Amino acid sequence: MQDAYSLRCMPQVHGAVRDTLAHCREVMEIEVNSAVDNPLVFMKGATPHAGANVLVDPAERSSASLDADVISGGNFHGQPLASLWIF
Repeated sequence: MQDAYSLRCMPQVHGAVRDTLAHCREVMEIEVNSAVDNPLVFMKGATPHAGANVLVDPAERSSASLDADVISGGNFHGQPLASLWIF
């Protein structure tokens, strides 16, 4: 006579649940800490911790004084979080 399936399969079920929860946590941490602005504007010469909004004096607004990389993408898309609902 064997033990019930619920006892014999407990480690496999718990292991799969732990792996799924770890994956969900990893995706959530990445997405919570990501930039969702579109486009992303990276001011050249700005310090990394200057903040997301770099204020520029209107008198200095010219193509020569604003040196920035502008990257358009789908940063706003929520597919990574939406995919977690599959689990």
